[in-house]
Amino acid sequence: MHTDAWFAIGDTHLVCEDFALAGRTAADEAYAVVCDGCSSSPETDVGARLLAAAARAELRRDHLPGAEVVAAAARSTEALGLPASCLDATLLVALTRGSQCHVRVFGDGVVAALGRDGSLEVHRFEQPDQAPPYPSYQLDPARQQQWRRCCSPILVEHVDGPQPARHEHTEPPRLVFERDRWEAITLGSDGLDAFVRVHDGIASPVPPRQVLERLLSFSSPRGRFLARRGRRFLRRECAAEGWRPTDDVSLATIVWPEPRA
Repeated sequence: MHTDAWFAIGDTHLVCEDFALAGRTAADEAYAVVCDGCSSSPETDVGARLLAAAARAELRRDHLPGAEVVAAAARSTEALGLPASCLDATLLVALTRGSQCHVRVFGDGVVAALGRDGSLEVHRFEQPDQAPPYPSYQLDPARQQQWRRCCSPILVEHVDGPQPARHEHTEPPRLVFERDRWEAITLGSDGLDAFVRVHDGIASPVPPRQVLERLLSFSSPRGRFLARRGRRFLRRECAAEGWRPTDDVSLATIVWPEPRA
């Protein structure tokens, strides 16, 4: 298996609040993590990294983490004198287990599966009130209750693929992908939804599927394959197309070799 992660700042941001990482576990399985900090909360660039590091510690032990990892990250923020709200961030995690890849989504973001037949299935998760259910809310019952009073508990999943679908979740979504069908699993922040094409001074949205198709067209999954592809995409292709990332963007990818016959 091959893994890589990449993140970049959006044109409208002063600091990148996305973070992504990927690697191998003690049992030589593969994992991926994406965190997307909330722009309206303080120092979420630091919080996103701490939350990702807490998730990685669990993944390295071959344990698929849940929302409870935010408690481990909170111990670090307390030691550093940071507010707990710096952990207001989406958390997406993926872990392979034999012939399967297990994914959990805490908040909004994107999960993309690249098929061995060349197909691409994109799962987009969004909260209707634009207020994702961040794991950090469980650290403060008052904040959690405030969120519940003002926002819908539903997370909407839009599936763009051979069989388009729409699902609603009241619990953190769980997805499972089979190795014999899928070649690569990619986690992404909602920055994939924030690319625009500027033409004659007019900005129009770029479908996230088009962005993913470009970013996942790496020639070989070796070394820092995703980072190389991401840099080339932003520096050359976006400039040529007139595309702009208005939000931070982050990706983490797991690529499987061909299954043995």
